[in-house]
Amino acid sequence: MGWIRKAFRLRSIAVAFLLCFGLFVCAAVVLILAAPTPQTESEWYATQAARLAAIQITPEMVAAVKPWRCNESSCSYHMTSREGVIPFGDGTGVYVTWHSFHDNEFYGRTALIKFKLVAGTAGKPVSDAVLAVDRQGRMYRNNDHVCGALQLRADGPVRNLEDFLKTRTDDELWQPYIPDAP
Repeated sequence: MGWIRKAFRLRSIAVAFLLCFGLFVCAAVVLILAAPTPQTESEWYATQAARLAAIQITPEMVAAVKPWRCNESSCSYHMTSREGVIPFGDGTGVYVTWHSFHDNEFYGRTALIKFKLVAGTAGKPVSDAVLAVDRQGRMYRNNDHVCGALQLRADGPVRNLEDFLKTRTDDELWQPYIPDAP
């Protein structure tokens, strides 16, 4: 009789384990299927360019943001918001928006287990990308590393657009961006 109880108990444990595992797999599949589909890089640039084309940078917008931090050899600018004005010393500035590759990540959770997923897309997903527009409506892009904040470095004061275009996040300089014609 004892072996019957042990066999029944082992069978119950096995069934409970398989049930829990099945629920975990089902929940993971639902989370993956419900994940947002990120834009491709070209879609992100096109969407942001259309938005930025309508922005008019005013002196009030430039005056409302913090200035660059400078020491004797370099200057830096730190922007945690996803978009806004970066000022120049001449009272003008550019309006920027940025995307981090980490924006493609999301976390799934089932019971006590938390796991990271990266949403997929058919084309090249948006990696690190920054798009800027100046007062004349010209656009510039930079695909250098952006992680949690946009951090720009300059070899000296950023007095105007020409100085701004020499700034960098890591190694890459700004490049002109011409949106595709509709």
